[in-house]
Amino acid sequence: MDLTISNRKVIGKEDVTTPAGTFSCFVITYDMSTKMGITQTSSSKQWIAEGVGMVKQEDYQKGKVSSSSLLTKFSK
Repeated sequence: MDLTISNRKVIGKEDVTTPAGTFSCFVITYDMSTKMGITQTSSSKQWIAEGVGMVKQEDYQKGKVSSSSLLTKFSK
């Protein structure tokens, strides 16, 4: 399997509220290409909070959300 991530960039900051609380996050987007016989392309958007890590993620295929993740519990 060959995985390539490209065009990764911080596009801003947003507050994200989850069952684990509200977090001030950097919003990061990137494109991904996966090759296993055939090549599939997708894009992703992540919300990353300092000292916490990933709070939320959305993966897109053909402009539609194909999967998502959300932080539900966090403790220091």
